[in-house]
Amino acid sequence: MKIVVLAKNNYTFSKWDGGTTTQLLILPAKANYAKLNFNLRISKAIIHAPESFFSSLPGVKRNLLFLEGASLLTINKTKHQLLLPGDEINFKGSLPIHCKGRGKDFNVMITSDGKVSSQLLALEKGECIELDQTTSGQFLFLHANKGDVKVKIGEDNFVLKQDMSLYIDKLTKEVLIYIEAKKAAEIILAEVLLK
Repeated sequence: MKIVVLAKNNYTFSKWDGGTTTQLLILPAKANYAKLNFNLRISKAIIHAPESFFSSLPGVKRNLLFLEGASLLTINKTKHQLLLPGDEINFKGSLPIHCKGRGKDFNVMITSDGKVSSQLLALEKGECIELDQTTSGQFLFLHANKGDVKVKIGEDNFVLKQDMSLYIDKLTKEVLIYIEAKKAAEIILAEVLLK
């Protein structure tokens, strides 16, 4: 079980028509997002434009967690989905998606069969939460969206300052994870199970 901590110098920043994207992780490490030759890509985006279109990504499955603001997605010209902070949606990257509204979101993309879920966890000052992770082969990603937290994984201790991330590449055993916030904080938890 490999645990990796990431900071801002590990991220890649880019601009697009509607805003900016911070790529937090891409696997394999030498994969290229533009070539769609990745297995897994995790990013955060800021939507500046009042209206924008999502990039067409054939063969990609997407999981989007809305973090800030409000956006109305029109998917394939027929389905409408209002996203508020904490809302999650899964969709195929090949679908045409129109976005109306500004905000921030968290994206997980995979190019093979699998299941992705993500959630926004708000911790109050002094709060400690426990995550019980038991699914063998599962990939786990934590991101300090706001504030700093202490993370204990088994006997290992880590401090994630705001905008830092940590991932466990394939759980091989049952592990308890404790997250503690000295001050109010927000943590993003993404769980990926590839087939």
